[in-house]
Amino acid sequence: MQELETPYGILSAACTPGFKKGSRAGLMIRPENIELGSGKTGWNTLNAVVSKVVYLGDAINLSLQFPDNQTVLVDAKADCTVKSGDELEFSFSPANAWLLA
Repeated sequence: MQELETPYGILSAACTPGFKKGSRAGLMIRPENIELGSGKTGWNTLNAVVSKVVYLGDAINLSLQFPDNQTVLVDAKADCTVKSGDELEFSFSPANAWLLA
């Protein structure tokens, strides 16, 4: 695991081979690996605003936007009752987040 300093705080993530500490990197998390709420102990937790809600039958695809306009996509259960403009807390396991150089 490696820590990544971001505009949103320090996040923990798995590393791709060859990643060097202090390097500029991107963070990749699959939408289905992000959970709404604070998550479990040791998980990364962030806040963002819902910018788009797409109903997909048995699921909902959420676009969450940070103040700097970066967007995170989240797959949520269909019974999720959020709307555009809501501020949400979301979390993900460091094991499901990858630093990409």
